[in-house]
Amino acid sequence: MGQLDLAKKKTAEAFDVSPDVAYRLIAALKEKRLPFIVAPYEADAQLAYLSRQGIVDIVITEDSDLLAFGARSVLYKFDYRDFCGEEIQLEKLCENRTPCLRDFTHCMFLTACIFSGCDYLNQVRGVGPTGAFNLISRNRNAKAALRELRSAAKQVPTDYEENFIKAFLTFRFQRVYCPRKKQCVMLNDVDIPSYVKQELAKIKQADMSFEEIQITEWADEILDQYLLEEVDNNPRNMSFVGQDYPAETIIKIAEGFINPCTL
Repeated sequence: MGQLDLAKKKTAEAFDVSPDVAYRLIAALKEKRLPFIVAPYEADAQLAYLSRQGIVDIVITEDSDLLAFGARSVLYKFDYRDFCGEEIQLEKLCENRTPCLRDFTHCMFLTACIFSGCDYLNQVRGVGPTGAFNLISRNRNAKAALRELRSAAKQVPTDYEENFIKAFLTFRFQRVYCPRKKQCVMLNDVDIPSYVKQELAKIKQADMSFEEIQITEWADEILDQYLLEEVDNNPRNMSFVGQDYPAETIIKIAEGFINPCTL
């Protein structure tokens, strides 16, 4: 008795948004002529795309993956009673002191998030969030971090690096719906600029190590291209990102013309 806030919290945790509930919400939004998008793939990536394109001002969520996907501004711990919450802006993460992110690129931040454990890859046993960020702060990339973990006798699965690459590329190149183009696109452009490809070619020709890539100019873009080449440089056929639906189907899903119950 008397624990109303706790009761509300537990009720929210127990509530399952079924396809039927989603379809009824879509019908209500259509009736009131309110704009909406049904994410054809990963909802977090879709929200991050809308944020990065300036289509929405802020994303309200409790899912930390939004920052890993690159959403510009996220509102956490939103209280519907007084309409307050905690805003985190991606560009200000460098000001964070615990853990210190001052010299982090976005790809370093993403790497640390993946090492902390995510939907696509479990964390290495014994490496928590703080440890993961400190690990990447010292090593600046995944390969060097894994070498440190193995030298410290941590139990790193033999296929961890392969699965890390898949997780990293899924965060960077998840399929999303663009309401302006009315077509499926990738969260980040897979058509890497020619100057980045040239820089990567120089790195390979000079036999630079993977670790040295992170200290060059355009480090994030070079790392993208480096890892794309690890999967045969054909990101549009990356099966682990999700099934590539026909263009017409994508539009029907995104605009709410297909009942989620049928998917």
